[in-house]
Amino acid sequence: MDALRFGLVVVLTCGISLATAGVVGADTPQEGSDTVSAGSGSQFGRWSKSNKRLRLKVSPNNNMNTDKCMDVMLDWGTQGNEHYDSRVVRSCLPGTNEETDPDGDGYWSEPSDWGGRTVTGIQKGWGYMIDDSNLLVLSAERLADTGSGALWGTAPGTGTQGYARMRTRYQNGSVKSCNPLPVTSASGAGGCS
Repeated sequence: MDALRFGLVVVLTCGISLATAGVVGADTPQEGSDTVSAGSGSQFGRWSKSNKRLRLKVSPNNNMNTDKCMDVMLDWGTQGNEHYDSRVVRSCLPGTNEETDPDGDGYWSEPSDWGGRTVTGIQKGWGYMIDDSNLLVLSAERLADTGSGALWGTAPGTGTQGYARMRTRYQNGSVKSCNPLPVTSASGAGGCS
């Protein structure tokens, strides 16, 4: 009798766990934060599905080569194995931090209805260093407690890809921010300033 009861408990527990994973979305953490060091400096990310916001910050060292840029990226996953446009912050200016919404509360907020999509959590999060001339990813480190989504081989350009909300500090100190998406042209029309 005890063996039968134990077997039923195991089956029920496994069934509940699988059902919960299906509802929430496997491998898509909903709340978290981490700091990594990919390249010359550090990258920070914090996210909250329940508050519909995230914070990203890159902090390149003074000795970062001027032909490199430092990025941090988070990408919300949605139901059906899709994504809700990556969020990326980049600094190409050695020794100068860049972050989401530096003049506000430090966060990027998402639309109250997530644009009509069912967001499950963060499907991937990375800190990485890129080559400024061709956007190739040179080194990378995954943010802890983010999903297992793969890193791009080539990073998105600011204002040229509609799949990434971008904020970039250039070597001359200027900042270009594509927020909100979608970007509708290579010039950045439709969301970049």
